[in-house]
Amino acid sequence: MKERKRGKWIAKILAVALVLGMVAGVAVGCKKPTPNTESDLEIALWEAGNGREFMDRVIEAFKKDHPEINVYLSSNADTQTGDLSSGGKINSIDLYFTTMENYLGSKQYLEPLNDLLDDTVDGVTLESKLNGDILDRLVDPADGKLYVLPWSTSVNGLVYNATVFEQRGYELPRTTNELKSLVEDAISKKDADSSQPSPFLHYAEYWNYLLFAWQAQYDGVENFYDAWQFTYNGETNRVESMTGGASSIDQIEQIPADERGGRYKSLEVLYELISPAGAVYNGTNSFDHTTSQTIFLDERALMMPNGSWVENEMRQYVTDDTKISLMKTPVISSLAPKLGITENQLSIIVKKIDGLELSASEQSLYDSIKANKPDAVSYIESIRNVAFTEQTQFHAFIPNYAVAKDAAKEFLKYFYSDKALQISYNATHMPQPAKMTTGLPDTTGWSDFSKTCLTLHEDTVMVFKYLTNPIFYRGGEKNLYYNQPARIFSASGSADRKNLNEYWKLECTYWLQNWDNLLDLAGLKSGS
Repeated sequence: MKERKRGKWIAKILAVALVLGMVAGVAVGCKKPTPNTESDLEIALWEAGNGREFMDRVIEAFKKDHPEINVYLSSNADTQTGDLSSGGKINSIDLYFTTMENYLGSKQYLEPLNDLLDDTVDGVTLESKLNGDILDRLVDPADGKLYVLPWSTSVNGLVYNATVFEQRGYELPRTTNELKSLVEDAISKKDADSSQPSPFLHYAEYWNYLLFAWQAQYDGVENFYDAWQFTYNGETNRVESMTGGASSIDQIEQIPADERGGRYKSLEVLYELISPAGAVYNGTNSFDHTTSQTIFLDERALMMPNGSWVENEMRQYVTDDTKISLMKTPVISSLAPKLGITENQLSIIVKKIDGLELSASEQSLYDSIKANKPDAVSYIESIRNVAFTEQTQFHAFIPNYAVAKDAAKEFLKYFYSDKALQISYNATHMPQPAKMTTGLPDTTGWSDFSKTCLTLHEDTVMVFKYLTNPIFYRGGEKNLYYNQPARIFSASGSADRKNLNEYWKLECTYWLQNWDNLLDLAGLKSGS
């Protein structure tokens, strides 16, 4: 009976989504032209996890403080970039809040924003309000110019069903081996009672959030960013950075697994987690992100790779009984042998870092590790709070041909003001891409999930996609994985399914065979 109700509920949701999509299409088609003057600011918004309400509220406040500027907002759930190459002949948008991962490939149409960073907002420079490390990695290394600013942020990892965790007495896993043990227990309970939730449900691409975090944990944060710049042994644009050191197909399988680096080690964890029978919800590889989130909120799975937006994005399906939370990304267990310690020692160190109470024996063990392996403790402290963020994928930019360019810059500065940030906090209950000079907002009335995400975001050592190498924005790549590993590892009963080593060879083969062409497309090939 419960399964039938769930099926009807999900069908109803999908039907409503279809109707809303049709209505949105009609609304866009009926849009009236707006004046195209220096005081008429046209903004285009990508309605992602933040929705639209926050922007409506910010615009309303901005117009009260700047009555001389008229603001017109268009928004939809599709990525918006418009026809930038038209130079304003077709597209009159002055300011975009969207995502354009290949923004450096379109920089000839974008207004540099470096000068805004020195402008004063709330008595401090705008640069000081934004995360400096993220800004540094958004800059074009070729000319030192900043063409985009982050307009949203997130903290990503594993969202879990807090109710079931509590009922089963599960402790939050501190290491990936502890997570693996939890998954094995959940599979056994599902095998014994098919009505129990599956360990995982996923929108496959979201597993990258964990893969990238584990890679940064294992290799170190700076080495993680070197991988995005295709740096190997100090030299840039080397295929070996993508193949664990191999420079030919013959070498791929000859390199020992422990010498293949964090990219391989993170894949190893993912394979162990999601490849066993029963580990993932049946059919999950065919779901889009909205469907997978809907089913997860219906308590069909214990965990789902996701981010701080999920509750806000799925607000209409969240009830008072919904109890989900976001765990800190577990520390990759393969760090233990790399650092010369045991799995148990790794877990104790993480427990101490997290501020959890240690038993007398655990404290004694920690003291011993601290005395004998101080470098290991120090390293784990440096990577414990590493988590992936989407912040660098939310791009605010101004076309350099915009008529209301100055008004757009004025709005951007206002967007990061304490007043606007407070409005966004109130509307979304989500972390924001800039800091308020008055500190964190009052979270009264926020859900436990939202409060947890804000706390984790404040403590997070952020890692993110870093696409400033021409191999990305000219060569057409957008990721460190050409073949989506989560789909392949969990493709049960499919010819597409591969084990870890088969996948690694497939992935490395792609980069080796296409490397010269990518360098050529990127303008990096010798003599090109």
